[in-house]
Amino acid sequence: MLLLLLSLQAEAATVAADTLRKTRAEKCFEAVFEGECTVAGKRIGKKGSGLRCAPGILLLDIETVGGKRTRAVRVGERAWVYSLLGRAWLAHDDTDEAGVAHGLLNPDKLLSLLAEHAPNAKAKGADLEIQVEGAKAVALANALVPNQEWTQARAAVLLQRDAQGLLASVHIDASVRNAQGPADLSATFKLGRFGQVAVPAALGTVPFSPEVAAAIADQLK
Repeated sequence: MLLLLLSLQAEAATVAADTLRKTRAEKCFEAVFEGECTVAGKRIGKKGSGLRCAPGILLLDIETVGGKRTRAVRVGERAWVYSLLGRAWLAHDDTDEAGVAHGLLNPDKLLSLLAEHAPNAKAKGADLEIQVEGAKAVALANALVPNQEWTQARAAVLLQRDAQGLLASVHIDASVRNAQGPADLSATFKLGRFGQVAVPAALGTVPFSPEVAAAIADQLK
């Protein structure tokens, strides 16, 4: 029985690793996300999408619970955020983990972090589940909801695959704690638009500036 359980666990870990490897190899994919938590009576939530329309090119469209909308473009190591007030794309210092294109809202970051935890995957029906505890769970929570300085965390991550063996969705439930007290955190990512698509000339209805367009063209060379 013990050998059977170990075999099933090893198989689940292999399936998780293969699923993430195949998904990361796709030239284009999109993650539509929605998540929230309540800290000291204040609800924090975001929804939106992150589209990797080509290697090194990420388009983010994010809206918070309060209605604040952030449109961002990351090309290589450079990033721009659209200013509604100035109606212009402004260069953005995006070098730290709290940057707009860092954390799990970046689909590349999401898949990279999940790949680190793939060896711990276990079968849960037709799906895969990963339990994350300790320092790794804290890192996961801080990547998901930055600027809260989580110090304790425990998370369950559920992975679902599509018929092609690519990652279809990720659901995260976590119990976290910081100096303000405990909180529950949940987030769902639905992946799609796999394959190669034409890089758009705008993010939604907002056309790229000549600077952003030139950076995208250079990245595609």
